[in-house]
Amino acid sequence: MKLKYKIPLLLLLAIGISTIIPSCKKDETGTPTISYARITRPESSDSLLVAAGQGQLIAIVGDNLQDAVQVWFNDQQARLTPTYITKTSLLVSVPSNIPKQITNKLKIKFKNGYELLYDFKVQISKPVLTSMVSEFVNDGDVATIIGNYFYAPVTVTFTGGLTGDIVSLKDQEIQVKVPAGAQPGQITVKTNFGETKSDFWFRDPRNHFIDSDP
Repeated sequence: MKLKYKIPLLLLLAIGISTIIPSCKKDETGTPTISYARITRPESSDSLLVAAGQGQLIAIVGDNLQDAVQVWFNDQQARLTPTYITKTSLLVSVPSNIPKQITNKLKIKFKNGYELLYDFKVQISKPVLTSMVSEFVNDGDVATIIGNYFYAPVTVTFTGGLTGDIVSLKDQEIQVKVPAGAQPGQITVKTNFGETKSDFWFRDPRNHFIDSDP
């Protein structure tokens, strides 16, 4: 008789254990959290970030991040690489495109629809000037300046303080009409995020040995 009572009792215990184990596994996911952001170099892992520049690779450190499907900086979506996503960290590059709406927030979206917000500022770059298509352009003609981060509104100032009229504007190219009386020298490009003076010279007269070269 004792054996008959023991068998149902063992069955009840087995059923109870089988229902407890799946529920424990389900709870392991937990709510996603962000502890901090840092740069990705191992030797500088203690360098925490509250802001980063456009295109910079950063590590977001926290917990339960493995189901992330989207990361946004302001209103610009970053590109995610699945192999860079783990439970405790996520590597992502800050988008290079300039935001139209600045919230100074980092947002992570997850598979289940959950969204996680974190205070984070994107440092918008001032203009970068690399070259001109031709440094010798006549007054009234169009000069092409090559570089990056040319965000409207843009002002191009030639040596002597004369500004040119913008003909065409792209993130990496400015076409500007050379004003009458423009002098040889450096060019300054200014946006709302800063200004930069070129290393190269417009109509550079230096180190010319043959001026009659056809």
